[in-house]
Order: sequence, then C-alpha cells, then structure tokens
Amino acid sequence: HILLISYVIIIFIACSIKKKNIYQSIDTVDYYFENKQLAIEHYKALSKKFPQNAEHHRMLGICYREHGQLDSSIIEFNQSIQLAPNYGNAYAGRASLYLKMNLLPEAKKDCDLAIHFNSTALGQVYSILAAIALETNDYKSSLNYLKKANHYSDIVYCSQNNWIKAQNYLNL
Repeated sequence: HILLISYVIIIFIACSIKKKNIYQSIDTVDYYFENKQLAIEHYKALSKKFPQNAEHHRMLGICYREHGQLDSSIIEFNQSIQLAPNYGNAYAGRASLYLKMNLLPEAKKDCDLAIHFNSTALGQVYSILAAIALETNDYKSSLNYLKKANHYSDIVYCSQNNWIKAQNYLNL
C-alpha cells in the first residue's frame, strides 16, 4: 500500500504543476480563448474562407465546445474528420466533447482512434481515458492513464475530484 500511495502522490504533484496550454502552437489562440466569441468569429471566418481545411473546423469545434455550444461543436468536429479521416487531433477534440456530454463509449472510441492516428494531443487523450475509467470505478486503469497523460504531454486535465476518486482505489 505504501508504494501505491507514493505513486498517487507523485502523479498528483506532477498533475498539479501548471502546464502549457495545448493550443499555444497557434499564435493567437490564447487571446481568442480569453475572448471566446471572438474566437468563434475568427475560426468561423477561416472555415468559410478555407472550407477544405480540417484544422480550421477542428479549432471552431473547440471554440464552440468551450463556449458551451455543443451541437455546433459536434458539427465542426465531424466536418474536420470527414475532411481528414486520419487526423488524430480531430478525434481527440471530439472525444473531449463526448466526455463533456457524458457519452463515454463514444469518447473511448474516439480516444482509441486518436491514438491510432498518432494524435499530437496524447496527454489530452489519456486524460480523457482516465476520466472514463474513473466513471466506471476502474481506479487502477485511471491511475495508469493519468501517468501516461503526464508522460506524453505538457497538458494534463486533472481535478481534485478525480484524485479523490483515484485514491479510493487504495482503500479497496
């Protein structure tokens, strides 16, 4: 039990460290995410000007998701995937949306596709898988996914509640 407790503490500390925003590779995104309506307008214009660009549709899907416009978000993620069926990051974005909508089997399937298609957002993908495992009370898998999330990416989606649930695994 001491080894397992140490393991949870190490992951918790690693997860608590401020991580980079996954979207920093795009110069203007930090600004746009602080101004969500402006972000939507920006990526909507880009998607209209370049309708065959899967990345613009994915980013618009992210903006809609973060603004709570889930129906519009799913449309944009689906469009991104239709344009580029092997684009792992589009599956990762849609998996995050499905998780938000509590559609866990769909989220899991998209996580598997994101991994298969070499998404560059593996930290996000493994964090989603960890959340799914927590929802099904599979604490051991959740901890393993969180460890992978921290290994693969500078961003890890964690919450105090997730760590409390994961620690419950220790008490079984």
